[in-house]
Amino acid sequence: MTTMQIKRALVRVDIQNGFMPLDPGIPGTGELPVEGAPAIVAAVNALSRSPFFDLVVDTQDYHPADHGSFYTMHPGKSANEVVDLFGLSQILWNPHCRQNTPGCEFYPTLDRSRVAKVIQKGTDKTVDSYSGFWDNGKRKSTGLADYLVSEGVTHVYVVGVTRPFCPSWTAIDSAEAGFKTFLVVDACSLLELAPGAGETDLLALRGKQVEIVSSSDILGQTA
Repeated sequence: MTTMQIKRALVRVDIQNGFMPLDPGIPGTGELPVEGAPAIVAAVNALSRSPFFDLVVDTQDYHPADHGSFYTMHPGKSANEVVDLFGLSQILWNPHCRQNTPGCEFYPTLDRSRVAKVIQKGTDKTVDSYSGFWDNGKRKSTGLADYLVSEGVTHVYVVGVTRPFCPSWTAIDSAEAGFKTFLVVDACSLLELAPGAGETDLLALRGKQVEIVSSSDILGQTA
């Protein structure tokens, strides 16, 4: 009987300038700032350099300037309000990670030396895309699942910005696509719009068969 060969991918979600707190030395920061987001980069870099992973993939929020998730596209509305956007419930955000702007660029201290593929998401102005696999309505795939399958990936580890949104949705879709999936909790930032949202998110992830691990569980292991 043959043993299935394990091949691991590190999927790094939206580690971009637009999600980082304002830093006058880095253009594009402060658009939709997530406190603590810069602090995950050291762990993400250490994971990215580890021989434990066979493949490193980045997802990139890549919004048109008039994306429907931006509160500025809805007169009279403010950030964090919820609207119906073409049939889907949508939290309104500050304009961020707009195509061909500094906010869309990857954070400068992020080690990208092993990145094999960049998956752009959020390119359709009519629907947001938290997950690296699908838009929020699962109307159109980003191609990430097909790419990972083509590379023989069996196990997916998710890191990035920011729970309980993009990394969490990415991890759930990864598990649903059939990959053995892990979320590296200390390599994900957290944005709690409601008290307890972080713990609720972890429960939801476990309920979808996503394992919660830390970078220390991984670093030092061999393939």
